[in-house]
Amino acid sequence: MKPGVFSALYLFAGTVLLVGVSLVMHLFHSFGLHGLAKRRGIKGYGWSWMPVAKIFMQGRIADDCNLQTGHKKTYYRYILLFLWSGFLIASLVYCLLYAYWTLRAFDEMAIFLELTFYDQFGAAKIFLGLAFAIGTVFLIFYYIALHKLYKSCARHHTALFVLSIIFPIIIPFVIIVIGRGES
Repeated sequence: MKPGVFSALYLFAGTVLLVGVSLVMHLFHSFGLHGLAKRRGIKGYGWSWMPVAKIFMQGRIADDCNLQTGHKKTYYRYILLFLWSGFLIASLVYCLLYAYWTLRAFDEMAIFLELTFYDQFGAAKIFLGLAFAIGTVFLIFYYIALHKLYKSCARHHTALFVLSIIFPIIIPFVIIVIGRGES
């Protein structure tokens, strides 16, 4: 076999593994949010199974937690949805621009494009920076909403919150556990 075949197989296996783990984590996170929203009496809890609506539902639960503790009305559901959508759009535009300019650079006219490739790739870098900035702000608000959720449901919420920041893979499982313990 040619060396390129092994690279393609590794790429395919890595992609299948990444998609598989992402799907399993999505299902666990959705299961936890669905149960928690249902126990809290939040309407539309079935939307927690939809990938983008899951973010909206987590914000809705955080809003509900804020109201139940007597704090002012917050709009985490809209903030999280807006930031997540912005992140997805900026990331998609970056990927499309990067793919376009990369394919053009490997064209038979690559010698003539060599000088302008990096100048034209600058637009993609802007969207990469934008995606990074929006993603960072999204994570800040996501963890604020997660803290509200943990605080209202768990006695040792600070330890769970810190562990969730260090090891984000535990978030779906913590949500399932604290949702089952809530009465």
